[in-house]
Amino acid sequence: MQKFIYLFICCLLSVSTANADVIRAEIESDLSIAPGETKTIVLESKNGTAIETFWQTLKPEECTSSACIKFEEKESGFGFESFNGQSTHQPVDNKVTLLFTNQAKTPVSIQLTQIERTCTAEICNLIQTTDTKDWKVIRIKELKQIQNSEDSSYATLQGVTTKDKEFDVTLAFWFYEPSMFAGCSKSIKRWIDKPDAEDIPYVIAGSTLVSNVENKDRFILSVDTCTKKASNFNAPAESEY
Repeated sequence: MQKFIYLFICCLLSVSTANADVIRAEIESDLSIAPGETKTIVLESKNGTAIETFWQTLKPEECTSSACIKFEEKESGFGFESFNGQSTHQPVDNKVTLLFTNQAKTPVSIQLTQIERTCTAEICNLIQTTDTKDWKVIRIKELKQIQNSEDSSYATLQGVTTKDKEFDVTLAFWFYEPSMFAGCSKSIKRWIDKPDAEDIPYVIAGSTLVSNVENKDRFILSVDTCTKKASNFNAPAESEY
């Protein structure tokens, strides 16, 4: 199940040539938009696969930190006002239509890049797709053991929940490039090595992934929360493991 993921960031994404997992292809290097003008960019999709883009204003200087551009994806109607943005788009009839409107009083120039990702981390051998499903939260009173993959893209974790239920879960930390969640494994290891009653409950949460290998005793979780002392952590009852 494809889903839209929108992330607004305040800096230009760096180009990675040392790793082919993420390829950034320039679509427009210096697209000039007059005051009040809307420029339309149509992107073709291969076999209807999702398209990920990043854009940012280049000039004038006052427009590189203010919401001078109104961005809209025509097919879904999704839009926002900013000076940059990163989005994943689901094509309609194999195309995505992006609209950029200049809300400034002077001409604005933007750069638009398409991002293509290939999942080659070790976790990718265990899953069918990086698309996630339902969200789950595990409230933990005892952490027993964690074992990392060689590239630290995932780890297996065993422990006991606050409901006295034993669990054995695979935690996915990243798919394309190492992320901030890779540090979760180190935190868990510290908590295991030096347990402290004041740290309970620990909370691990994220969306589930579809495994390549059927294993009723272990599910795969794409981690988005990794914390301790989380007695006030709020989550819907249906998401509790």
